[in-house]
Amino acid sequence: MPESTQIHDALGAFDKTTSRWGRITMIIGLFFSLAAPAYLVFLSGLDIELSGIFAAFAALAAVCGVIWIVEPLTYYPILGASSM
Repeated sequence: MPESTQIHDALGAFDKTTSRWGRITMIIGLFFSLAAPAYLVFLSGLDIELSGIFAAFAALAAVCGVIWIVEPLTYYPILGASSM
């Protein structure tokens, strides 16, 4: 029985560590993935209209929209906290 408690404690520590570092690395990744487009839109002087941004988002949503719904429903329950 003590071995079971040790395993449970180890998995709890793993979940805590994974949740903390996963959140940190995802925020850093989000920053880097948005840094170049934000620079181009706001600082580079390109004349990009808001309607063009919405059109690009609509095109991407049309292609990837199904994945945005299906993936969280299928992967997250299987992978647990590390997938979120």
